[in-house]
Amino acid sequence: MDKKSINKRVSEVYKNLLKNKIVDNESQFSDKLGYRQPTINMILNNKSNAGRKLIDKIIDIYNVNRKYIEQGELPMFVSSSEVTQPTSENPENLSPAESTESIVFLKYKVQSSEKLIKHLESELEKTDELAKLKNKHIGDLEEKIKTLEKKLQKVKTH
Repeated sequence: MDKKSINKRVSEVYKNLLKNKIVDNESQFSDKLGYRQPTINMILNNKSNAGRKLIDKIIDIYNVNRKYIEQGELPMFVSSSEVTQPTSENPENLSPAESTESIVFLKYKVQSSEKLIKHLESELEKTDELAKLKNKHIGDLEEKIKTLEKKLQKVKTH
């Protein structure tokens, strides 16, 4: 395994997570992995090599395809169809590998959903604030119109 190529692919995974709003920034990425931000920064900038422990955490937390990190083999992420699904409704019948893959995939989906919910809530708050401002502005304009109508009535009566 070529360390520089692995670092490059770790960086590509990070950029993809950023682009898809799974992480907001390098600091959040490093916190989630349990590493200090300067350490992750050095790896992302190819000044230090990603170790086995970090690679395993990236794979586990973000549902990254191990073959992608180690060999560059696509896809970058393990999709739901690639995660072993239970063959029975009884979770006790799952092998340890199936359980782990299912849990990792579900953790990734929950994290993605939580991120999207936070983003949508933020957008909704912005929309509510704009609606309140528009309503206030409309109320102010209505008051001005009433005042102008009264002045116009006075001018007409004189």
